[in-house]
Amino acid sequence: ARATEPFSAALAVAFVKVPARYRTDDDPEVLAEQWAKLEALQVWCRGAGKPLVLEVLVARKQEPEETFEASGRPAMLAAFIAEAYRRGLTPEFWKIEGTLARTGANAIDVAIAANPACRQIILGKAAELATIDRWFSACAASTKASGFAVGRSVLWDTADAYLTGTQGASH
Repeated sequence: ARATEPFSAALAVAFVKVPARYRTDDDPEVLAEQWAKLEALQVWCRGAGKPLVLEVLVARKQEPEETFEASGRPAMLAAFIAEAYRRGLTPEFWKIEGTLARTGANAIDVAIAANPACRQIILGKAAELATIDRWFSACAASTKASGFAVGRSVLWDTADAYLTGTQGASH
């Protein structure tokens, strides 16, 4: 077993965000190890009084993009959330990739709502603003969406220009 004391020194923050990769067709041993690590991190977060933000990333494989974005990814996210709740894993926030379909957004919202204390943050993925606008429309009826993480989507070009010296701080 790993010592968890390094968390205390390394995580002197207001909250803890951790990514998790998931697909229903992932290797069961890899998933089991990931679940164990997530569960251990949640125990530490609760003991340290740190809210847990769990970012679930579901990669597309061979599926047609439109179908995957509308229903494939949302179904896998809902399955992950249901399994997490079954295991007692209840992050304060789920950081979830946006979806273009209202039915997909609803499936995710219903899954998260199975635990009334949990909320949702929509992940921006450095998407174009038009795509983010479609995500906003798709999740407009969500009861669990609490915010959006769209920093790279909105600030990437400005940050790049500043860091490369092509634009000053006053811009």
